[in-house]
Amino acid sequence: MGGYQKKRGGSVLQGLYADKHGTDCGTKKYRTVHVTEDNQSEYIDAYMVNGKELTLLDYDNIKKYIGKDIKIRYPMGCLTEKICNKCAGERYYKLLNEYDKPINLGVPVSKVYTELAQKSLKKTHKMTLEYYNITDLNEFII
Repeated sequence: MGGYQKKRGGSVLQGLYADKHGTDCGTKKYRTVHVTEDNQSEYIDAYMVNGKELTLLDYDNIKKYIGKDIKIRYPMGCLTEKICNKCAGERYYKLLNEYDKPINLGVPVSKVYTELAQKSLKKTHKMTLEYYNITDLNEFII
């Protein structure tokens, strides 16, 4: 699954770029979302429209928006060719630890799926031996 998802995600996003960190296209477009206990993590590292200001949602402040509708910036509302930082959010920059140049959005997706595939393989192919001291063979068989 990991390899297939990596190729699919990488190919879908390979032509999209996020502009340098700190960029803002100034769009007035936003998406209204309802934050719940179950979906709150989807909005971490996204920018919320808060009047004329933008607020970065993080693990500390997202809790106060649970049960509420909020307005978030999103890539489809961006006005520039390369998606600005405020519409892309912070997640892609953090995944690559890259802040001073535009980033290809296919790269962080590939990175995430590579890590998932590696963890899955390690779980499946456990290479350890375990020894048990059997004192009574009848207890072990029954």
